[in-house]
Amino acid sequence: MNGFLLELASSAVLADFNPLPIVFALFPLVFAGMWCGICFMLSMLGGWRSLAESFPDRGQPCDQSFRMQSGRLGWVNYNSVLTIHSGPAGFRLAVWPPFRPGHPPLFIPWNAMRNATIKRLFWLELVSFELGSPKIATLQLPKKIFAGRGVIG
Repeated sequence: MNGFLLELASSAVLADFNPLPIVFALFPLVFAGMWCGICFMLSMLGGWRSLAESFPDRGQPCDQSFRMQSGRLGWVNYNSVLTIHSGPAGFRLAVWPPFRPGHPPLFIPWNAMRNATIKRLFWLELVSFELGSPKIATLQLPKKIFAGRGVIG
């Protein structure tokens, strides 16, 4: 049997075998799987997944849009990947499509915000607040989202 394996290994079939086409074919699948896995993991670590259960997007009307916004949910920073739509009943929070796995759009009613505080980070003013009762997660967003809504002091 060992003689057969040695003969097979030294044969012309294996000598001409090139693994690059297989690597090139599998790389996009492996990359996409890892990307989706990391996005799902971040949604669980930050609390997005828990918020999605309590605050699913219901298509509420919104009158202001803020694109390429940054925010923080729990331990996870969302730098320039958030789209926020603000309206009379609350705000819709969505992540750009490439980062969407595990992050369904949310609709947060204004009255779901608890313990809002304003923080300054260099020239930015941020509002940090808890969501849900009992607390589900802590969210931090730019103050301009809340301008004219009367939800923060």
